[in-house]
Amino acid sequence: MSRRLLAVRVTRNVVGMCNVTGVTELNSVMYVISSGSCVIRTYNADTFSPLGRIIHVEGMTDPCDIVACRHGRQLYVTDLELANSVDCVWQVSTDNCDQFERWLVFESRDDNIEDRKLSVTSEHLLVTSHPRSLYQYNTTNKRLLRTVRLPEYVEELWHGTETLRGTFVVAYSGTAKKLKLCAVSKTRSCHIFIYSWCIRYDTIGEFKED
Repeated sequence: MSRRLLAVRVTRNVVGMCNVTGVTELNSVMYVISSGSCVIRTYNADTFSPLGRIIHVEGMTDPCDIVACRHGRQLYVTDLELANSVDCVWQVSTDNCDQFERWLVFESRDDNIEDRKLSVTSEHLLVTSHPRSLYQYNTTNKRLLRTVRLPEYVEELWHGTETLRGTFVVAYSGTAKKLKLCAVSKTRSCHIFIYSWCIRYDTIGEFKED
C-alpha cells in the first residue's frame, strides 16, 4: 500500500490526530508523524488501532516526512528545527524507543524543508530537494555519494525514489519541448503521473551529477 493511501486512511480513521505530515509502515506497524509534534505514534497497519507505543524524539520540533528502512529497522524523519534554525534528518530505532540521533544536518536553509522528501533502500537514503536536486547518502556512514541536478526545464521536483536497478524515478512538473507526451491531462490529480520520468545518472547527459 502506498504511503499516500496510508496517510489518507490514517487521517480519516485516527481520532484526535490532526495535521498528519508523514506515514510509513514496517512489519505491519504504521509510524505516523504530525506537524509541530516531537512524537511518532504507532498503529496496527491492518486495523488502524493505536498500539499504545509512542516514540518521543527529544529535540524534534516539526517533522515533515518519514520513511522506514527494513534492512536496519530504522526510521528516518525530516525535521524543521525552529529553535535551532536548522533542517535535519533524524534516525530513530524501531527496536529501542530511546535510541535516536540527529543523523543528518543540512548546511543550508535556502530550500524549504517541507520540499525535502525521503526515500530509502537497504544501503541508501535519497533526499529530494527543491527546486531540482537529488542527494544520495550512505545509510551506514552518512557519506554523500551523489548529487544529481535535474535540467532547468524541471520547474518543481516533487519526489524521487531509487530503484533496485540503480536508477532514479522522479515526479516533477515541467517538460522539455523535445519530449513527446501523449494523453496530457490538465487535471492536477494526473499531473504527477504524466511527468514521472525514469533517469540514469550515468547515461543521461543532461542530468548533471556533482
